[in-house]
Amino acid sequence: MKSEADLAKLVIAALEQQGWMIYQEVDALAGRADIVATKGSLVHVVECKLVFGFEVIEQARRWLRHANLVSIATLRRKTATKLAEEVCAWVGVGWLTEPSWDEFDSARDYRQGIKRPAIVERVTPRLWRGHGAKLRARLRPEHQTMGIAGSNGGGYFTAWKATAARLADAARTHPGRSVRDLVRMIDHHYAHEKSAAGCLTRDIEAGRIPAITLGVDRRVYPADPGADLSGRLVIQGLR
Repeated sequence: MKSEADLAKLVIAALEQQGWMIYQEVDALAGRADIVATKGSLVHVVECKLVFGFEVIEQARRWLRHANLVSIATLRRKTATKLAEEVCAWVGVGWLTEPSWDEFDSARDYRQGIKRPAIVERVTPRLWRGHGAKLRARLRPEHQTMGIAGSNGGGYFTAWKATAARLADAARTHPGRSVRDLVRMIDHHYAHEKSAAGCLTRDIEAGRIPAITLGVDRRVYPADPGADLSGRLVIQGLR
């Protein structure tokens, strides 16, 4: 296993098999959680690290006030496994990891049609009743599609990204409008329309919203070459 993202994929598959709904790279309250899973009234946070250690324990500990269940996911430890289990139980976090080979009889399991699981729950997380409501309120559908758990490449949802995506969609539908006109058409995270238009104009000029561009008429157009740019006042090669 090469990365935390690879480990997170296994954890997500295991949770989904148990009926959990998955949100990835959720930036809220105690930092950015690799995985937030919900099932019924429960909210479960999972932090993924390849190596078991105090760093991932501390990451998980920060979520104890914000979720009903908190776990870490790491690769299997070859030594001091019992101590690792005791530390997790003392802190109150669960531990998801690879099963050890002695937990499964390969020949027996093969005969019975049992597949060796990729992830097992070594320590069950403590249930924190009454927690999770604020974190659940921060979850968005985009957290299910815009992030990759365990990645460090900026692939996660933010309110700004949601606003930028809505602005780009509006520009594709209504090319040639001013930024302020488009802002009036969308939901955004800014406090005021004027500040939204000013900030987003600077973002477009800086190339931070590559799907759209400003023409010399200071109006917004799709940036993709195949788009209908009729009426766009831009000389070829210039903006």
